Amino acid sequence: MEKTPKIFLNKKESERLSIFSAMIFDASKKFNLTGLKSREAIHEILVMESVMAFNFYRPIKNKFWSKKIVDIGAGAGIPSIPLKILNNNIKLTLIESNAKKSNFIEFVSNHLDLDVKIINDRAESIGQDQQFRETFDIALTRGLGRLPTVAEITLPLLKVKGTALSIKGINISKEILKSENAVTLNGGELIGYLRATKDSSIVAWRKISKTKSKYPRKVGTPQKNPLK
Repeated sequence: MEKTPKIFLNKKESERLSIFSAMIFDASKKFNLTGLKSREAIHEILVMESVMAFNFYRPIKNKFWSKKIVDIGAGAGIPSIPLKILNNNIKLTLIESNAKKSNFIEFVSNHLDLDVKIINDRAESIGQDQQFRETFDIALTRGLGRLPTVAEITLPLLKVKGTALSIKGINISKEILKSENAVTLNGGELIGYLRATKDSSIVAWRKISKTKSKYPRKVGTPQKNPLK
């Protein structure tokens, strides 16, 4: 594995990332936001792991990220809120179907003064909404599901020439092979995958043609019956 490029944080950036980690920790005492039980684990495994993984793909402050980005299945705001904290040029939309989690993201964004759009809905529905379909430059996911499901949910939201980036574990070659048809059916192609940190990989797809109107299928179908 190549050495992960270092990212240098100033005092304000480090403080804001720590505040975000603490907010996740405190909210998790009230409802199921993460299974991690300590502030330190949340900071290292959720927040900094996301930063380091995407920084390996492209430096976080690179103009590559200064685009229209969607975080799908955003949960606690992972992986995109740490990116927004470090690069305010990102035009960020977060899609999260759970109302409590959406409300938490709104609370975080207000507290940290982050200009983001939050959509409390299913990604399958948003993918068929002409207001959002094929309008984003970059789609981000972490822990959303198996790659065939991820392909059907992310690619319809991307413009042609857009990029989908998914943080996955480290043993994913078989999963990538199983996702090939789903990627093709949704207008994408594999750019590649790389080991970003000791615990995570980045899978990257490029949108090369418009997605057929029947994708994504109705809510729940990509999870229950992944494309093969």
